[in-house]
Amino acid sequence: MQTFRKTPYLIIGGGLTGLSLHYLLQKQGIESTIVEARSRLGGRIYTIQYPNSPPMEMGATWIMEPHKQLIQFLKSLNIELFDQNYGELAILEQNRFLSAQKIHLPPNREKIYRIKGGTATLIQRLAKSLNPTNLLLDEKVKSISLEKNKLVVHSDKSIFEAEKVISTLPPSLFDKQIEVFPRLGSDIRSIMENTHTWMAESIKISLSFSKPFWKSNTFQGTFFSHLGPVVELYDHSDADHRQFALMGFIHESFHTYSAEDRKQLVLKQLSNHFGTHLYNYTHYEELVWRKQSNTHSAYINYLSPHQNNGHGIFDLAYLDKKLLFAGAETSSISPGYMQGAVASAHKVFKALLS
Repeated sequence: MQTFRKTPYLIIGGGLTGLSLHYLLQKQGIESTIVEARSRLGGRIYTIQYPNSPPMEMGATWIMEPHKQLIQFLKSLNIELFDQNYGELAILEQNRFLSAQKIHLPPNREKIYRIKGGTATLIQRLAKSLNPTNLLLDEKVKSISLEKNKLVVHSDKSIFEAEKVISTLPPSLFDKQIEVFPRLGSDIRSIMENTHTWMAESIKISLSFSKPFWKSNTFQGTFFSHLGPVVELYDHSDADHRQFALMGFIHESFHTYSAEDRKQLVLKQLSNHFGTHLYNYTHYEELVWRKQSNTHSAYINYLSPHQNNGHGIFDLAYLDKKLLFAGAETSSISPGYMQGAVASAHKVFKALLS
């Protein structure tokens, strides 16, 4: 039997956008409820933490220098940043006919940061503002309908009545998983269907070690390959340089392989450049994001990276101005990234207050 709940604002999705929006509303004394399909908060922020290993980021990781709004938001939450260490040199594996070579990295490149303690620190800090009664996990929204000046939302466990509903899901996922009555116009449905979901094709790997055998004065583990399976690799040690890891990306074409086959190919490729020390990992993790059904649903057409991200149609309100869209892909500022997620939350927050 489904539970009936009333809430002024219902936020669909407990990722960075949904939690940030709830936090901003809470500071104004405005009640909202988050319904999240996963058994955890964070969405595409997912940090794995083992004892005696650094935080292993399987999702969103980096913050760039121009992400001023996000950096200020982190400061307001007393969250510290530290520099991503690239070193002066990188290994480049260009093709099968040339030996890998060490190349110089630009000395004046833009600073990129990581969150001290792991990106999940941000999720944990925002979640502290949540009243447990206003958070529903393991609950997937199925439909939204306009009935007598209210929105009625059906999940697989509850029926909600809300004054406003804010979806923070990737638009493509919303389009495929949630029915809307009366039906949204063909213009926005076409855009949602053809909006790229950032990270959806990513396969991330992380390996932790007891010793940073790859580090030297000039080399910090940065690796690029045009061959694969690993196409990028970076030092992923903690902020205090006491726990050590490497983290990178596998080419998306390897998603059809088994996890064990991918792992063996990764170890073989990287050991050619990092030596047999690589096999002394303490933990090995991978995450194939296209297999995360609460992030991604297969596209109907080919979509280029960031296609339709930040489209102006997401700034409009629907169903008698009671249904709003937020989330990283809806932001015209740094769409797809954590900065885009936070910027979107602030934008919708201002719209709700007005």
